[in-house]
Amino acid sequence: AYLPEPSATRRIVVQVPALTPIGPALELSPTLAPLSTILGSLPETFTVLLSSTPQHTIDFADAAYAITDSHVIHIFDQYGAARERGHTLTIPTTDGKDGKVVTVRDVLKSKQYSFFDYAGDKSATDVVVLLNGPLASSAKAFVKDESGLGVVIVNVLKPWDSADFIASLPTSVKTIHVVDEVMTEGTQGVLFMEVFGSFLGSKGTKPTVRAT
Repeated sequence: AYLPEPSATRRIVVQVPALTPIGPALELSPTLAPLSTILGSLPETFTVLLSSTPQHTIDFADAAYAITDSHVIHIFDQYGAARERGHTLTIPTTDGKDGKVVTVRDVLKSKQYSFFDYAGDKSATDVVVLLNGPLASSAKAFVKDESGLGVVIVNVLKPWDSADFIASLPTSVKTIHVVDEVMTEGTQGVLFMEVFGSFLGSKGTKPTVRAT
């Protein structure tokens, strides 16, 4: 909250591996639960990116330094995908744009990414929403051949774009299941609040939004 306004020459970029010790044995887990309270309290001067696959991780790590109008936190799947070998990867080169305002939308468009990815039945009545990571990757693979079910994967948590989120949904959706990774049962996660808030000012029939 006390950070200076971001600029092209003065901003913070933090690369955060999704890796957390849990339980008495401190076993490593890719859960995002410990970040749940922090993500909800970040000021609007922050962009939060989430990546999963090795190429995705490289591209978003590069994107984090290309964005100039905000501080950036990039959360990546260091637990699994980002450590995989045997992939052919393209190493991007960040264009120097000193003094110019470059938004997260500008950067993602140049890299052919979007705020949200949809997978599954294009006529789904039930859609699951998750932050990008191992759980979202598993859900994407699961819904591939499932009728009536889809999944929305969130690549950009902040700034949240309600119009883009609604546009990513099939028009047939009736129920949205939001999967928030939180520390304790009954805690309301930031993802649910963003999804629920997306429909507050929308017109027409609204789907039911449920925390899962």
